[in-house]
Amino acid sequence: MLIVDKIFDVIYIYRVVGVVLGMALAVGNAVGQVNFDRLRGDFPDKNAVLMKNVEHMNIEVRDTGLAILTDYYYEIAYLSDRVTPYANKSIYYSDFSEISDIEAKSITAEKTGGKSLKVLNIFTKDDFGSGIFYGSGKKKEFTFPGVQKDGRSILSYKERIKDPHFISPYYFGSFAPVVYGEFSITFPKEVKVKYKLYGGDTSNIEFEPRIGKKSTTYVWRVKNYPEMSYEQDAPPFSTYSPHVIIYIDEYEFKGKRVEVLGTVKDLYNWYFSLTHKVNQQEDANLKSITDSLVKGANDDSEKARRIFYWVQDKIKYVAFEAGLEGFVPREAGLVCSRKFGDCKDMASILATMFRYAGIKSHLTWIGTRDIPYSYTEVPLPITDNHMIACAEINGEKLFFDATGIATPYGFPTAMIQGKEALVGNGEGMFEIIHVPIVDKEKNMMVDTMTINVDDKILKGKGKTVYSGYRKLDVFYKHYSKQKDEANGIIKAFLKKGNNKFAVSEFNYTGMDDRDKDLMVNYEYTLPDYAKVLSDQIYVNLNLDKSYENDEIDINGRRTDIENEYKYIDRHVSKLIIPSGYSVKYLPENESFHDAEFGFDITYKKLDNAVYCDKSIYMNHLVLTKSKFDVWNKMIKKLNKAYKEVVVLQSAK
Repeated sequence: MLIVDKIFDVIYIYRVVGVVLGMALAVGNAVGQVNFDRLRGDFPDKNAVLMKNVEHMNIEVRDTGLAILTDYYYEIAYLSDRVTPYANKSIYYSDFSEISDIEAKSITAEKTGGKSLKVLNIFTKDDFGSGIFYGSGKKKEFTFPGVQKDGRSILSYKERIKDPHFISPYYFGSFAPVVYGEFSITFPKEVKVKYKLYGGDTSNIEFEPRIGKKSTTYVWRVKNYPEMSYEQDAPPFSTYSPHVIIYIDEYEFKGKRVEVLGTVKDLYNWYFSLTHKVNQQEDANLKSITDSLVKGANDDSEKARRIFYWVQDKIKYVAFEAGLEGFVPREAGLVCSRKFGDCKDMASILATMFRYAGIKSHLTWIGTRDIPYSYTEVPLPITDNHMIACAEINGEKLFFDATGIATPYGFPTAMIQGKEALVGNGEGMFEIIHVPIVDKEKNMMVDTMTINVDDKILKGKGKTVYSGYRKLDVFYKHYSKQKDEANGIIKAFLKKGNNKFAVSEFNYTGMDDRDKDLMVNYEYTLPDYAKVLSDQIYVNLNLDKSYENDEIDINGRRTDIENEYKYIDRHVSKLIIPSGYSVKYLPENESFHDAEFGFDITYKKLDNAVYCDKSIYMNHLVLTKSKFDVWNKMIKKLNKAYKEVVVLQSAK
């Protein structure tokens, strides 16, 4: 569940996805001819190359303040007939910026006359994103005409940034090779500009500073930069795609020094200036609700639990914002009366109700794990996209994110684990605290089943218990579904062995109780699973084969692999030995232990049954490339263990 609650992050994400990933390219005056055959030789098997990806930002100090204007030029050349994905283009922006002077055209292949076809119709639309209510995102949409092999598309436009807090990064890579990319910024001596290169290997990015008497220009450029390919379960694009982050520290205006964003303190002070007037007056209705909720509670922990669950149940999450509303929480009383709000509104009502209950609380800014930056290295609005509440309970600071409607008390939502939280505590007062990562032992799936063999059929009863984030996986797929679909989801989670596994009966408890584990009891049949040969029965008790053949292509994989949370999965199978049979072969125990992942599979015979106990643990949020070789060793060992079978021998 991705929650983007500040309009800058919408701009930022769209700049990456809509322009870089979508390659909304290219501009201006196409000078000279393009040697397409040479390009195909230099970039074999590529459908397109980004000939130019050029941005120049100019900053001036005027009578009205800072003026920030960026010129964009993108030019793409098509090397194959697969050009349809490049025809439709969008330019994304917001209330904090203004787009003008758009020129877009196509140049057809020389064999068709090399005609210049201008884009005539450009449409301005609201961009609603994934929210229900209107946000301030907008887009310019158009279609390049006559796009074809050995042709080009060219796009140029200007962007005026209205607020110096919202300068987007420049990405050097794209999802096509970049023949030439350049970002430059010119600013006067009255303006202090900082920058940071981020995102993987930046060694092949050239930097040229040009220092003049009245102004300075910084230039970054790349040549023949390889395409950035998407890989499943990769960390955020910004983690491994090199880019330059520009921010204005301060500037001189009419003889006075104006601070913008140089340090975490500057960022917090700006956030505080937008939020400090919220919830200054007590709301009688909300105070009455709070008092009734906490009446009879034994301690602050119980008070906080009741308040948190009430907000989760009563306030519906809806992402909507316009302009600075993306940064300013609404009054807690208004959120209560409306019964809906975005993440800032939920933080607002939580913090206020905690305060009404006598619990010290704080508005808290945080970036989800879709954003790789920390406040200490990038003290900018792009570092966070979310707001939660922090409360001090029994000497401990706990984080409360009501956007996760089923998240239990004491758990952060999975998407903010390990992230830096900017905890506000009044004017000029803040802390940076890491949100804890939930231990794997709190996120478990434990399945126990009894297996009876009837010819080739396995059948019996089982019980599966889900806790922590493992339970939430089931809940969110099950939530708000119709009965038949919901039942199908439960059955899908129980499936193992093969596609013939059928659940005949099941019931569950704890689905809607945040403080209880989810427990599913079921009956099943699995036809054609056991092998019966003469006087012997062969049964593979590893019905669940998670991670089977899940080796990583070490040479092909370019990025680390993200895991949503740490967890343990355990399967205990109890095979009832049929009357007249004994155990002829019991597989040896097998295990693999690493600090970040591993498994144990043990077998034992006890009375009239054989037990197979398999446990797999994942103790990481990010599997780095340095661990891929170790991972593959584990998978090789696990694959071998999965092939082992129990052999039962008839006494006849």
